[in-house]
Amino acid sequence: MRRFSLLVLCTCAAIGIGLSLPWVITDRLDRAAEEQVLSFDAPEISLNRDVDLFRRLALAAGDPSLVVLTNGMSNHTPEEIQTLAAEALDFLAGCGLTTFSPNRWSFTSVCQPLLATDTGYTMTYDGETQTWTSVSSRESETSAAIFWRCVLTTGEGERLTLLMDDDLGLVLSFVYEAAPVQEKDTKTSVSLSDDMANLVADFCREYYGLEDLQSYSSSDGSWLLTFFNADNEKCWVTLSATPTSLFFNASEL
Repeated sequence: MRRFSLLVLCTCAAIGIGLSLPWVITDRLDRAAEEQVLSFDAPEISLNRDVDLFRRLALAAGDPSLVVLTNGMSNHTPEEIQTLAAEALDFLAGCGLTTFSPNRWSFTSVCQPLLATDTGYTMTYDGETQTWTSVSSRESETSAAIFWRCVLTTGEGERLTLLMDDDLGLVLSFVYEAAPVQEKDTKTSVSLSDDMANLVADFCREYYGLEDLQSYSSSDGSWLLTFFNADNEKCWVTLSATPTSLFFNASEL
């Protein structure tokens, strides 16, 4: 009987140790982790490697990874970026897009600097087949730049989000969101007509100082704008819309 009781006690002790051992190991690992700095290998980033408008437009269009900057690495201050954003709206309004008149818009918050890095893929466009191809760029040096996000609204409830380049001081993409549609109003708030696409093309020519620009409409109602610089290099920018939003060089949400 005594041997049986001893066996039961030993079994219980073994079970108890087995249940508590993982917690003891985990606690020790947690304490050790507090004293260590975890590190990982990241792709090589070259910031401000080559301040080129077409590369920055492509980076903005590629749905880059965006991380908020807090250490003052930027060339511009938030106040300077707001001034440059207002100048861009002036260009838009001057080309006939009066919706963007600066006096209609107010900044909802301080413009925010972001570190933008590509996501590892580059989109190339084939004009003959009118198709986009995703090409992996993970083996190459990762593109990076400082962008600014500016959010503006109007008293009517419209919203405008601009993505601006810190080096160039230019808008690289924007998303316009119309005021919420009333339940009784079944009309669309945004219509991407040929006239509007031509006005946006005029804005691009003047604002970016392009040597040439060609525009093509797609069967889905979107537009593809082909930019040319003095060296005859190309860059493609998309213009699309939903019933309530307009997207310039930006993906539909």
